[in-house]
Amino acid sequence: MRIVNVAAPKGQPFDRNPTTTCAVDNNAARTPNVLTQRWLYTCPANRRANIDMVSCAMNRQTAGAPVGNWQSYVSISAPATSAYPIYHFSSDNTLNVPKQAVATQCGVLVATGFVESDQVDTSTGGTVAYTSAVKITEFDA
Repeated sequence: MRIVNVAAPKGQPFDRNPTTTCAVDNNAARTPNVLTQRWLYTCPANRRANIDMVSCAMNRQTAGAPVGNWQSYVSISAPATSAYPIYHFSSDNTLNVPKQAVATQCGVLVATGFVESDQVDTSTGGTVAYTSAVKITEFDA
């Protein structure tokens, strides 16, 4: 007896016209700022996207006065919904102590879904070296 699946499944994402893309924000001496979007990736129509990796690194170079908190967010959203944080990175006013974090396999975006990076520094002085990045693999839906 032979068992067959009548509904033919789609191929694996790596067999469906994959392309890799990245979004990066890199600044060697960022000064205090209000909450600001640093990059945004929107999944194109007729595609899906694996969020393969999200990373963030920072190093406070000069002290903020008064002391404030530095934060970075990476959020994901499906079409017509609110953005939900998948990643939050926070640091205090400690000088020259590099901090970094990496998250992998953070989800799958459908068409018009997006992932974005926002950053804020609530101190009133000082500088921060900062990098935020995402690696994404798009494929046919």
